[in-house]
This record gives sequence, C-alpha cells and structure tokens, in this order.
Amino acid sequence: DMDVLKALSNLKSINLTNNPLSANAVLVQIPELESAEITVDLGTSVAAKVELSAEQASIPASLSATTDITVTVTDANGNKVKRETVDLTVDKGTIQTPAVNNGDGTYTATYAAIDTSGDVTISALTSNGKFGSLQIKLVEIAVSKDKSSVEIVGSNKAQTDETASVIVTLVSEDGLPLSGRSVDLTVNPDDKVIINPSTKTDKDGKTTVVFASGKPGMKIITASSGDIELTASVAVIFSGDEIDLQPIAEAETLTAVTAKNSLQADGESTTKLTITVLDKDGDALTDQTLEIEVENGTVGEVVNNNDGTYTATYMAGTKAGEVVITAKTSNGKSATATITLTEKVTQPKTEATFAVSTLKAEQSGSAGEFVSYLVKLEGKDGFSDQVTLFATDLPEGVKAEFDPKEVTISVEDALKTSQMTLTLDTDVAAKDYEITALAKSEAGTT
Repeated sequence: DMDVLKALSNLKSINLTNNPLSANAVLVQIPELESAEITVDLGTSVAAKVELSAEQASIPASLSATTDITVTVTDANGNKVKRETVDLTVDKGTIQTPAVNNGDGTYTATYAAIDTSGDVTISALTSNGKFGSLQIKLVEIAVSKDKSSVEIVGSNKAQTDETASVIVTLVSEDGLPLSGRSVDLTVNPDDKVIINPSTKTDKDGKTTVVFASGKPGMKIITASSGDIELTASVAVIFSGDEIDLQPIAEAETLTAVTAKNSLQADGESTTKLTITVLDKDGDALTDQTLEIEVENGTVGEVVNNNDGTYTATYMAGTKAGEVVITAKTSNGKSATATITLTEKVTQPKTEATFAVSTLKAEQSGSAGEFVSYLVKLEGKDGFSDQVTLFATDLPEGVKAEFDPKEVTISVEDALKTSQMTLTLDTDVAAKDYEITALAKSEAGTT
C-alpha cells in the first residue's frame, strides 16, 4: 500500500531486486515513492546494451505503411533496465520519439514509411549515450489492377467548354493504399481531348486527374500505373457545340521558399512552404498540381492560393542535418528549398510549486491586543495539493492562529488566502519581533 509506505517516516530506501514488478509499479508507484524521498533499488545499473527489433523486417514503400519497433535495454549484467528514456531517429520516413516505456525493460515506437524503396536505418539512444541500430527494408508492392479504382468526381455529364475529373485510387492486393505512384489516364475516343498531367498518388493512394473534350459524345475513361492497366473504367457524356480547346499552359519557372531556415529535429516543429509557379511569359499559373518530395520529415496537403502560389506545411523529422524539399510540376519542372534541422534541445521540466506572501510585511501592536495578516498562497506551473500553514520562531507571549489552517490549491483554483492572527499576551515585552509563516504541502514542498 503506497500510503502505508509513505507514512513510514523512517523508511529511506526499498530494495526491489528480482521482484516481478508490474508496469504500473515501475511507471507510477516507484516515481511516487521517490517523490516522497524514498530511494528505490531495482537491482540494475545504467544501460549498457541497446537492441532493436521490428514487428516486420520489410514493409511496403508507401506512406500508409507502418511497423512497430521494440527497443530492449539491458545493463552490464544482462538485467533489463526498466526506467530509461529512449530517443529514436530514422534516416527515411518518421518514427515516434521518445519510445513508450512498457515498464519491463522494453520500449516501443511506431515507424511510418516513405514511398521510395530501399533500406532504412533506425537508431535508438539512451540517456547515458548507449545506442543501437536496426535496418528494415521498404519494398515496392505491385498495384492490384482489380482492386484499384477509377471514380468520377461529381456529375458524369459536362459541357464541351467544361472540365471533368476522376479520382484514381491505387491499392495492393491486400488493399494497402500505394502512395508515390504515377497514373496515366486514357480517354476514348480521344478526338479533341486534353488531359491535365496528374501528380503521383498521395498517402491514401489517390490522385485526381482533370480532362476536357471539345467534341460532344460519350467518353470512356481508363487508367494505368506503369505497365498495370486497371480493370475499372467510367464514362462521361459531353454535350454542346464542338469547339477547339486551348492547350494547357505549362510551367516554366518554379521557386520554393520556407518561412524558417531552421527547425529543431523534434518530429513536431513546423514551417510554411511557399511555391510560386510561372509560365514562359512570367504569368502566374493557377491550375497546377504539385508534387512535394522530402526524405526527412513530412509535408502536408498543398493548398492552391489561386494567385500562382501554392502553400504547404513542412513538419520536421527527427534526424539533425540539412533537409532538401523538392517541388515538382506535372511537366517535370522543379524547385528546391533547403532547411536545417538542429539537434533537439530537451528543456528541463519546471517543477510545480507554490509561493507564500503577505500584503504587509510589518505591523505594530500593543500588549493584550492582536495583530492580523492576510497570507496569500499561489500555485505555479500546475501545482495541485493541500497546503498546511504554521508559524515558527514565535517569541514568548505570542500565539499564532491561521484561518483556515489548511487550503487546497489546484490548477483551476490557484490563488488562496488565509488569515494569520497573532495574539499578544498582556506581559509581552515591547520590541521588534521576527515571525516566520511557513506553508507545507502534503507532498513535502515548503
């Protein structure tokens, strides 16, 4: 029983070597004992060996693919170290950091892939500098021609002076969305048909393709990726007069800039990425579909500002170094922006505490009277506890009382007051006295 243990005033340490401790005991109860200044010995020394294993040694090269990484930390004697902080880094994709402590000497984190095949190196680092690494493979997965789909966006009818759109979704035979894949659209009959170049599929395996027909009639739309032609097809009926369509304006110049030149490699810091697209005459292009590539970190959805600029949010990865973000148009034009990721700086945790003050530091009174002080207690940095007030160094003939003697401070109600009354005996000597008012929380903070 935790309360019983903390109530033992002479208890200074506990040896729990070889005890079958639960995760709750390791993660919750032991820190609680230590907060009561009781030393807990688990029978292990500092980390000496770090081993990594993956739930899957190879996973698809797709943004939707993940696998769990388990880190086991042991000391020089082979005993599992159950109370460590394990940070992880990865050279491709992203990984959760720090890893989740399972309370048994193992620590887990989830790795999320990118859509480029190849080897990935994942590293784990303990607080005392011990580290280990693991390689997993990102493998190319074939597109399923039968399970992938082609769907019309909106109506299946359009005028010859309008455009129609379809969403192509690429998945594997297992139904896994395949990102980073090129899609080609075929429209038959193809007389007076213009098809906008499409971007590669996103994390959901989807890409939108826009096309137009200057000649009325029914058009059959099919799609392919590489040498795989999808089974699915849809039809759109175009109506109206036959017209000559203008060729789609092509991008000639791209620029890419980030709002910040550097971020911490903490897996959560962000900056705004802005891409400007111009044609050969220097005019802004407002109908472009952009593809963004980055190996360290992630880039969110691209937003078309309809003025020739396109914006997206870059989120830092966990590996320090220089990161190149590449923006590409459907006709192959590209631009890059470079940002520096610096080592993550761990800020020391601010200890929750409280402050005690009084409105008047000095007051005077005569023998046989009483003197009253208003004592203010204010919780800081999330402090929450019951606080007891008392006075020390009381001179002979002076008594102190607090009303209330105990107050409860919480995050929601961080400011409390108490009235301290000093009663002076009739024979108290007339001179200056120094009296100390103290407040002590149940956790021992004074």
